[in-house]
Amino acid sequence: MQKITARDITKAMTQVLCKGGTRMNEINTVEILDKAFLKALGVDYEYILEAVKEKKEKDKQKHFSLFPNNLMDEVFSERQAYSSDQCMGCIFALQALDQREKEIILRYYCMGQTQKQIGEQMGITSSRVSQIRLKTLKKLRHPYRAKFMRFGFEKYREIEKQEAIIEFGVNLLLSGKITAQEAKKVFGIDTERIKIDDLDISKRTYYALRAEGIYTVGRLISYNKKQLKEISGIGEKNIEEIISAISRIGLEVKDE
Repeated sequence: MQKITARDITKAMTQVLCKGGTRMNEINTVEILDKAFLKALGVDYEYILEAVKEKKEKDKQKHFSLFPNNLMDEVFSERQAYSSDQCMGCIFALQALDQREKEIILRYYCMGQTQKQIGEQMGITSSRVSQIRLKTLKKLRHPYRAKFMRFGFEKYREIEKQEAIIEFGVNLLLSGKITAQEAKKVFGIDTERIKIDDLDISKRTYYALRAEGIYTVGRLISYNKKQLKEISGIGEKNIEEIISAISRIGLEVKDE
């Protein structure tokens, strides 16, 4: 079984560049070939960049469906333009694959080999290559990995960071260390972000509220005491329980 080297990938990507393609998008071809993601693959960035510039001068109107763009097209089942940050996200997502899955993906999408050629070089049948490839695409469609490709590596890292800050703020709020007003001012947490799952209420009260379509604290405090009484399964004791739980985070249920 032949091993893929950085030189093989460099050569394959250069051939793809020089061959050209018909895809049109708004992203500059040179910008797509971000140095960081090429380094992650271990390819010769300068060599590829020179090939891109040379081809760009010959035909400034053409853009090309390069790896990992073609891979992401199949992951999302649509053709679109991708930023270099999204390409980085794709490379990051590939780290979750095992060695054989990575090799098949690189041979098929980066080096342009057919499934038959891949099978011959890896010592397996072409149908088995197809099975592994399709299974790998399914793995890359997992919500966690797909987010890195959809939003971009750095952008999604920033989203994760913001979500962690919000989660910290919610925990402070639920523990009574800050009020709802302070949570909104400091962490930008709206009551619609707080689920009733986090309130200290009984299962009976919880399921009665969910049956009414109340899933967040924001929705809950939009009901007054009279409206809560009209909910099936909610009595005086349940309302007292709700008022107590809501008051712990600095909120209240209106009388009317």
